[in-house]
Amino acid sequence: MIKRFQRRGVFKRLFYVIEGDRQDNMSHVHLIIETSFSYNSKGLARAFGVEVSEIRHIGKVKDSHAVSNYCTKYISVKALYYDFIEYNQETESLI
Repeated sequence: MIKRFQRRGVFKRLFYVIEGDRQDNMSHVHLIIETSFSYNSKGLARAFGVEVSEIRHIGKVKDSHAVSNYCTKYISVKALYYDFIEYNQETESLI
């Protein structure tokens, strides 16, 4: 999913954390995206190549401290993977 989004080059910066679900062996992703595009659930699902029902919550960041704390709360305990990616629009490559 992240790779598909990277190839489209529709973000400036992307931070994500993949966490395991509490109730089963599935996982979910927390994303913080800096982009010049405006997304709703349908547009974000299309950009990631997933079903719109898989997008649980989307919103503009109102409190960056609270959002960053929430997205990184299990980073040293239960996070399966995390990364920060920048897209260089001049060279059209990932940094």
